[in-house]
Amino acid sequence: MKQLVRLCVPALCCSVVFSGCSATQPGDPKIRGTVTQIRSNAAVSPGVSLLVTDTTRPESTDGGFGNPVWVGVSPSTEVYVSNGRGTIADIKVGASVRAFIEGNVLDSYPAITGARRIEVNLQ
Repeated sequence: MKQLVRLCVPALCCSVVFSGCSATQPGDPKIRGTVTQIRSNAAVSPGVSLLVTDTTRPESTDGGFGNPVWVGVSPSTEVYVSNGRGTIADIKVGASVRAFIEGNVLDSYPAITGARRIEVNLQ
């Protein structure tokens, strides 16, 4: 009986802990905004870099918008559009995006980072 308890309790604990995990849930996007510029990115060819600007939060009183970030999009970046899986070609200037970052964010202006997932709201 003790041996059965020793085997069942850890298995039960593991199943409870891992039942909340899901590989399909990307977590919260770290960057939300509008694509204001797209440039080719030789470092991740055939990738691109997107300048994403948070147009919902003014940065200053002079009318500028806050927190522009260069987001690198590589061929391994997952791109999703309103009707499902997309490609880098689906990302256009003016599109509203949510980016799930991968790696570090370089502390520059604008900041620079890479994305593991981009969700594009085609309007």
